[in-house]
Amino acid sequence: MRKTIIKKMKTLYIKEHLACSNYVSDHYTGFTRHNIEANEEFDIEQHNLHYLLFVLEGTVEIRSDEFDYRIYKADTMVAFSKNSQLSGKAITKAKVYLLCFDKHVNVCDKLVLESLYTQFPIEKNEYLGLPIKEGMKRVLDSMDFYLDNRLQCMHLHTMKLQEIFFVFRGFYRKEDMINFFSPILNKTVNFKDFVIANYQKVKTVEELSILYGCSLRSFNRKFKEHFDDSPYNWILRQRAKHVKAQLLTPGIEFAEIIKEFKFSSASHFSTYCKKQFGVTPREIRKTVQ
Repeated sequence: MRKTIIKKMKTLYIKEHLACSNYVSDHYTGFTRHNIEANEEFDIEQHNLHYLLFVLEGTVEIRSDEFDYRIYKADTMVAFSKNSQLSGKAITKAKVYLLCFDKHVNVCDKLVLESLYTQFPIEKNEYLGLPIKEGMKRVLDSMDFYLDNRLQCMHLHTMKLQEIFFVFRGFYRKEDMINFFSPILNKTVNFKDFVIANYQKVKTVEELSILYGCSLRSFNRKFKEHFDDSPYNWILRQRAKHVKAQLLTPGIEFAEIIKEFKFSSASHFSTYCKKQFGVTPREIRKTVQ
C-alpha cells in the first residue's frame, strides 16, 4: 500500500500570531490535545467550564463525583458539566482532545438544544458517551493541523466549536444529542424550564432531583423558591390539569386517559375525578357534548 507523505507547511509571520491579543495562550480555553502514557494518572481541571472529552486512541478510565468510574475506548466522546470533579487513568497509551467552553456557542445552538430538551425523554445521566463519527473526526483532524502550526487564535477555536455543534446537528440523532448533553443542560437550563420539561418523565420527586443532579433536600428547597409550593403538591395539581384537559377533549377515550396516567382501573379513575373535580369522568365529558 502506498503511503502519502504530507510535508509540514511553514507558518508565516508566527511572531505576529503569538503576539496577537486573541492568541490562546492558556490551556484552559478551546481545544487542547493530550498524549497519555499507559497507567499514567491525570486530573482534569474544570475552571468553571463545560468539557467535551474525545478519546481518539487507546482506552482511558474516568472517575467523577457523578459516578465511580467509566471506561472510554477509542472513537468515543463524552460531555461533562461545569464544576464536575474529574480524574482519570490511561489503561493503554492514549490520545485525547478536550474542548472546553463556558456557554453554548451561539443563540441558535442554545435554542436547538433547549428545544430538544423539552421534546425528548432524558435518561438518567449514565455518561456512556457517543461514537466519534467521520464528520467529528474531520473537525479534530483539522485542529491537529492548526495546533501543529501554532495557530491558536481564539476566533479559530470559536469557529471550530461552532463546527462541532454543526456536526452534532447534521450527523447525530436528536435523542442521542439530548442525552449526550444532558449533564450540561441539566445545569444550564432555567430551573422552571427543567421542571416543566421533565416532571412527567419521572415517577417520583426523588427521581426528578437525581435527574437534576442534586440531593432531594436541596431540590425541595430550590423548588419552593421557584414555585412557592412543594414538588409533590405542584405535580399533583399539574396532573389534575392534564387529566381534565383530556376529559374536555371529546375525541379521547376514557381508556386512553386511564392508560396514559396509569390509573389501575376505571373505578380508580372515577374515584380520582370525584376527589379532584367533585364529579365523575362522564359528568365532565357531558359539559362539552
